[in-house]
Order: sequence, then structure tokens, then C-alpha cells
Amino acid sequence: DDDMNDFEKIKAIHDWLVLNVTYDDELLNLATNTSIVLANYRGFYLEGVFIDKKAVCEGISKAFCVLANIEGIPCVQVDGYQTLNPGGVKHAWNKVYLDGDWYVIDVTSDGVILNDSFEILTYDYFLITNEQMKLKYTEEEFTNIICNKSYLVFDKLSYIYLDEMNSCLINNFDEFKNVVAYLESIDLQNFSIQILLNFDFGSSINDELQMIYTMLNIQNGSSYLLDGKKITLLK
Repeated sequence: DDDMNDFEKIKAIHDWLVLNVTYDDELLNLATNTSIVLANYRGFYLEGVFIDKKAVCEGISKAFCVLANIEGIPCVQVDGYQTLNPGGVKHAWNKVYLDGDWYVIDVTSDGVILNDSFEILTYDYFLITNEQMKLKYTEEEFTNIICNKSYLVFDKLSYIYLDEMNSCLINNFDEFKNVVAYLESIDLQNFSIQILLNFDFGSSINDELQMIYTMLNIQNGSSYLLDGKKITLLK
């Protein structure tokens, strides 16, 4: 709404697209068949996103670009290739202007599909640099728009537990315990939350989690994805 700042609007658009639009794997497979006219498929366009709720990166990044610009936030769609496989299927993502700088956002890559059955929301490709993006994809256009800053995303992300606002930047064990308690309080299946552990959690995240569940006196009902100090907790 109009009371949101630009970061909150960008996050809302990003999250809605991840959580409401299914990636069209069938269309991706068709993309390798040169005898098919791909332009006939709605997954490349806004119709795939907003009508079918099913699209590939081309449609998803177009939708992000349109929604951001409607809100007066400068944004462009970027096309490119897999850095380690330049001859593979092309990819599309975005660059967005926020607080005086340009950043990379790849909504498609932030929807992580688990076990071919459900999709979770992450922020691995949310407001990152060109160099970070280049580890996976290399741009072929809008190279003049330089994205050389990483936004402090986890400083801004939060969750509400016991009527209190809590940061997703976790600075100590007690804050980690709090977010696990929050996770277990949610009465939903296939729920997830991503946090950044900004403290030394030792050699084994498993041990830390088991200690937390013992302290909470509940059975461990979660799993996780760990990427450095970023952890996505799942139930």
C-alpha cells in the first residue's frame, strides 16, 4: 500500500510472485525443441503469471518489472546465459533501483523447489550484486547498469512472534531459539523461514537445533537448508 517504503514494495512483489506463480517445467522442456514456436505459449508473458499462475523466468521477470514500475520504482528486465554453460537455456531476471543504487533480483531463482513437490521462498538472489549473480548467470544486456552493492536484506526482514517484531538477522543463540519456537507455532504444512545466523554457531547446526528442541521440550519437526550462515528452516 501507499504507506510502504520502496524496499517493502519490492519485497511484497518478489514474495507474491514466488508464492503464487508455479514455475512451468513443461514449457522449459519445450524451449529446447527448436521446431516449436515458443511465442505461442503464455508462460513467457504476463498472461501466464496473472491468469494461469504458471510461467517461466521470462514471464516472471516481466511481471516483476511491470509491478515495480507501476509503483514508480525504476526496473528493467535482463536476459543472459548460464555462466558455466553459455550454450544452455537462456535466463531472465531484473535490475531494480532502490535508495540511490541499482541491485539484481532474480525472483525465479528465489523460488526453490523441493522434492519436485513444493516451492519455498528464499532471498538468495534478492538485491544482490552483478558479481554475485555472475556466479550463476551472466547478463547480455543492460550491462551499463552497474549493481555493485549488496543490500543488507536480513537487517530488514522480520517476523512477528508473541506480538513482537523480531529480526531475521540472528545475533545469538537465544534469538535462534526464538525463531525455531516461532516456526513450530505456525499451524501450516510446508512452511519456511530464511534467517541469517550472525554468530558462531559451532561446528554442527544439527547439534544447535537439537539443543533448542530439547530446551523447548518439543519434538524436532523441522528440516533445513544451509548456505554459509544463511539457513532456511522448514516444516
